[in-house]
Amino acid sequence: MKKIVCLALALVLSLSFAALASGDFVCTATSVANGATNVYYKEGKVSITFNDEVNTVLVSMKKAGAAFVDFTATRNAVNTNVVDVVFDNDSNPATPYYLDFNVRYEIDFSGCKKAGDIAVSGINKIEFTVEPAPILEVESSTLISGVGTSTITHPSYFTGDNSLQGCTINLKNKDASNSKTVTIVCALYDDNGLIDKMVTSKKVIAAGSSDTIGLGTIIPTTVSGGKAKLFIWNDVSEKRPYVGSIEYDIQ
Repeated sequence: MKKIVCLALALVLSLSFAALASGDFVCTATSVANGATNVYYKEGKVSITFNDEVNTVLVSMKKAGAAFVDFTATRNAVNTNVVDVVFDNDSNPATPYYLDFNVRYEIDFSGCKKAGDIAVSGINKIEFTVEPAPILEVESSTLISGVGTSTITHPSYFTGDNSLQGCTINLKNKDASNSKTVTIVCALYDDNGLIDKMVTSKKVIAAGSSDTIGLGTIIPTTVSGGKAKLFIWNDVSEKRPYVGSIEYDIQ
């Protein structure tokens, strides 16, 4: 029995060494798994890792079976074995590109080659499906400064100056039959990424309607240079997110 096991192990090793010696160019990993579902619509990038340095980058994509061109594919500047497929927005490069909800995308990297004009063997494409559209939609988010004073402003960031500041979030409940209980959690992080403070606000949004949830708190100097993250959950116990978090700088 031991001899059989040893012979089998020797055969596996010899085949592995033979594959390496053959100079095959293969994909070893992708940042989004082939066949993945519920991929985040703000994914932004898919990285493809090969077993050798990429010499030629040639990638095509499909969206729901049709040609898709809103992306760039380049060799990673740090790890030359990696090709980064970055989703972009040619019509408005200043805004991020978001994938469509509940749609299947395909990335074909069969055109990539290593030195010697050696093409990819084995797996040369992946497909994935984006998450379904959330039942709650963020229509807008507005910061409020100068609370309690005669001058109210709406900056693009919080200020760590021990003053009372706030935020309003307009949400649309796209469920036409059921109301949704929503809890907004505002977490303040210092410049080391540690949570300094948390405040919450809760509201029920009627079926098929839009409503505004507001919250306010003192923004301490201890979080200057940090971040404020607004989480939109069902409640603070289950912590089930309706949509992705909203992030603001604290200056």
